Amino acid sequence: MVTMFLGFYPETGDQQKIAWVGTILSETALVWHLQQFCELKGNDTWVNYAAVIQAEYHNKREMADAQLKQGQLRYQGSIHTYLTEFLALNNFARATGEGLQEKNRPCDPGQHPRHAVQSEPR
Repeated sequence: MVTMFLGFYPETGDQQKIAWVGTILSETALVWHLQQFCELKGNDTWVNYAAVIQAEYHNKREMADAQLKQGQLRYQGSIHTYLTEFLALNNFARATGEGLQEKNRPCDPGQHPRHAVQSEPR
C-alpha cells in the first residue's frame, strides 16, 4: 500500500518518504523506525529503508495464511463476492495452474456458481 500511495507522488524525496512512513507506524514498528532514524542520523535512502523495514516486519506466514483462507472460501450466492475475495486472497497466495484450479473447486457440486439461481447486478 505504501509503495502504491507513494507512486502518486514521484517527486517525493527519500527523507520525506521515510518520515511519512513513520507517521503511520505504531508501537514496536514506530520504536524501530525512530531507532533507525537516530542510528543513521536521517541519512538513509528510501530503497535501503524500504528493504530493511520489509525484512524486519514481513509476515512470513502471509502466503500460507492466504492459501489456507483461499481453500476455505465457499460460494455463498454471489459470484461477484466470491471471485472478488478469491482474487484478493490470491494476491498473497500466488496460486497458479493446477494449484489455482484445485483451490477453485467447491466441495459440494450443488454449491457451484453455475447452479446459482440469482443473477448478478452489473
